[in-house]
Parts: sequence; structure tokens; C-alpha cells
Amino acid sequence: MSHWCTRLFVCIVFGLTLAFAWDAWDLADNFSVTSNPNGQWTYGYMSSGSFVTFPSSSSSSTAPTWYVSGGAEIWKSGYTSYICGIYPSQVSVHCDDGTPSVKWTAPSDHQYYISLIVGGNTDASSTGCYGNGQAANAVLLVNGNKVSLQQINAYEYKYTGSHYLSSNQTVLLYITKNTGAGNTQTKITIFKTAYSPSDLATDYVIASPTNPNGRWTYQYISNGQYYTDNTYEIVTSPLTSAVSCYRWSYTGTTAYISKYSATSFYVGIYPNMISLVSYSAYLPAVTWTASYSYRYYVLVNVGGSSANDGFTSNNNLLIVFTCSLNCLI
Repeated sequence: MSHWCTRLFVCIVFGLTLAFAWDAWDLADNFSVTSNPNGQWTYGYMSSGSFVTFPSSSSSSTAPTWYVSGGAEIWKSGYTSYICGIYPSQVSVHCDDGTPSVKWTAPSDHQYYISLIVGGNTDASSTGCYGNGQAANAVLLVNGNKVSLQQINAYEYKYTGSHYLSSNQTVLLYITKNTGAGNTQTKITIFKTAYSPSDLATDYVIASPTNPNGRWTYQYISNGQYYTDNTYEIVTSPLTSAVSCYRWSYTGTTAYISKYSATSFYVGIYPNMISLVSYSAYLPAVTWTASYSYRYYVLVNVGGSSANDGFTSNNNLLIVFTCSLNCLI
């Protein structure tokens, strides 16, 4: 099938990753309790350092589950509301009674892009039910090599990266057992990509920056109109001289797109993340412009674990594109 996209732009507050994709595998979308392995996915648990396939499943309509008796389990929420730290249609990797694991096996020699978000933005708990508190215990192995997860907030970690994998090499995630923690919301998407992904935080330049910066444009919105920022400055934080703020804005406005030099959680932002903030009616925005006619994967993560990361309800993601027949995004 042919695809033609002549224009695409995205505006978002806080965090965004985009990549080109033809074939994608998503843990939640592909989840099934009728077979294991299930396509490229295998559901299991770690025992003495080795991956073991789950022997049993339950086809409950609200929580279809793979499990080992008395041990770890992985289930998908069929509920219509947030429960035990898991949102509807999302997958829980439950580590209360064992070390659950998910394995993906490459179908062919290719470059693959991996997107992982594990945990959530709250440590949810109710009677006999806990969730999202153990994201820090997650381990991701790509072809047997451990990669570092980036902390987004107190209960959520992510990884995005591109790797060349030979046929039958694997991507393996496991969450080590921790009694009293239980459910951990886990989102994994893996897809073939011919190009390097674009990531808002990773692509942000603090030395000799330009605007536009590659496919990214830093902007502000006023009365529904978009304007490109024309001012870049490095300022010392008023809270401590040890932290610098690298920010774009437009002359005379207070709509800032910023990155901090802090190496720990600071003013609601974790290290190497982007902050979009405004103290007025001017609204910060980021636009990403496509350079190819292609299908794209868009990953957005907004806000954090406390009011310090606030105003997440005011965020907007706008995707505008003009395509001939059969254009997919």
C-alpha cells in the first residue's frame, strides 16, 4: 500500500517522541491469553536468572492473565476505569509474588526502535490492591545487554532507543519481586524503523542552538496564532546558582521552553526532561515537522507525580496533516 503525507505538525506540552514505522508490535494491543508465545511476544517469569514461559492462563473478561501458580503474573485490564494502578486496556506486570517478565523476539535482521514506559504517575493503593510503586525495579535487556531507564517521575520510568537486532535476538523486560507493591502498568512498543527517532528532550541543543532545530520548532501561541521563538538565553536559577536554565522564548513574552542542568528532581522536572511553562496568556508550543511521506509513531508523556508538575489538564496535542487516499499515521 502506498502512503503520501504532505504535511504534519505536532504541538505538545512537555514531552514527545516520534519515529517512522511500517511494522509495530505493542504489548497491550497484541495481548492474548490463548497462546504463549503469542506472535513475537512471550509471557513468563524469571527463575534463577533464566526466563521461563508461564504455564497457565485465565480468560477472565476483566483481567485475562498469564501466571504461574503461587507466583508472578501478567494481566490486561478489561475494566472501564482506573484500578490497582492500571488504566483500562493497559497491561500490568505484577511483581508481588515473583519476578514477571515479557520477552519480544525479533522476526528478522533489522533496525528496531523500542519505546518503554513502566509505572505510572501515582502510587495507587486500596484495600489489598497496590500498583505502580515498583517501576524502579524494572530491568530492560536488549540482546542480553542492560540499558538504563530514565526516571520521569517518582513512579514512572521510560526508555526509547534504536537497536539493530538479528533474527531471534530478544528484548526482555522483567520486574524483580517486591512484596506489597504488586501491579505495575507497562507499555512496550517495538517497531521497525529506517530512520533515527526524534525525541524532544534528547534533541534539545544547549550549545549554539538554532530555531528551528532540525525537525523541531520552539514557539508560542497568542490568540490562536503560532509564532517562532526568537530569543535563546542561559539564566541562573533564582533558587540556586548551581543550576542553569537553557530556554527559548519570544521577546517580551514569558512562554518558556526550558531544559535545566540539575542532576536530580528540580522545580517539578526530572533530569534531562523538558519544561514548558508560561506565566501569562502566551502559551508555549513545540512543533515537529515531517521530512518524509511515511507512517509515524507518536509517544507523548505529560506531567508528573505531583502538583509541582502541574497543569497537565491544559495540554493539547494537535496533529494536522493533508494526505491523499490511504495515508496512515
